[in-house]
This record gives sequence, C-alpha cells and structure tokens, in this order.
Amino acid sequence: MGDKLTKIRVQLREQGESFWAEALGNNLYRVENFLILPQHIAPQDVVRCSAPENGLPEVLEVVERGPWYAVGVIFDKDASDDLIYKVISDLHAQGCVWQQLVKRSYGITVPKAKFRDILRILEATPRAVGWEIVCGPDAPTPCSAFDPPPDRT
Repeated sequence: MGDKLTKIRVQLREQGESFWAEALGNNLYRVENFLILPQHIAPQDVVRCSAPENGLPEVLEVVERGPWYAVGVIFDKDASDDLIYKVISDLHAQGCVWQQLVKRSYGITVPKAKFRDILRILEATPRAVGWEIVCGPDAPTPCSAFDPPPDRT
C-alpha cells in the first residue's frame, strides 16, 4: 500500500468499522477497501472525515461518488445453496466483488460499466432472492446517513 493510505473509521450501529483510504488533504479521503461494506459507501468514493484527535478520522459524509455501485443481496430460507452459489458466481464473473455479511446476506460492489448487466441478472433471479441498490455513481451527495461518531470525551 502507498504512503498516502491510512485507516479511517465509520460508525455502524453500536460499533465502528475501519478501512483503508487514500488521504487527499483537507480531511478528504478516497475509499480503497473495507472488510464490511458500510452502508452508503462504495469503493473510490471520496469522504469527508473529522480531523483525527484521539484515534482514527471518522467519516462524516460522502462528497464525491466513485465508479462503483453497492448492492445488497439477501437469499430467503427457501433459496438453495446451489442458487446462492449460482447467483454469486454469475455476479463475480461480471467483475463484481462480494462479501458475505451474515448467513444469507451479501454486499456486492458492481463496476459502473457492468451495472445494467448486473440488473438483468438480479431481475431474472427467483423470488427467493431479494436485492437493493444501496448507492452508486449517481447517488446523491453529500450523503451523511451514518451514525454519528460516539462522544469520546
């Protein structure tokens, strides 16, 4: 990782999640990667953070969208393991990056150039598959739909 990469943090419910971002200056960071897909943030988004005082910079808002969509995919109890494998494999073959969030729930990052193809795949899935577009290049900014950072004083 380059010299400009640093850890930043977003508050998610009762806990926070840290991830790598490129420091751009003026408390702005370009998101590089994360283990848990924070809601409303996709790779290469530019976020404004609080100035770090005692710890990591905290995400306050998304100020510029990158070239990725974030999509949530949930399989209900009737979805077979074969169906789950097929849907995730089909998305991965189109250049998507996926991560399992909980047992039958996945966060999918979709390249902008493949977005229409991915929509066709998701729209063709059986009713046992639910999905939602969380954010993407055309999502509104600034977006500050995050839990406020905890008071650490």
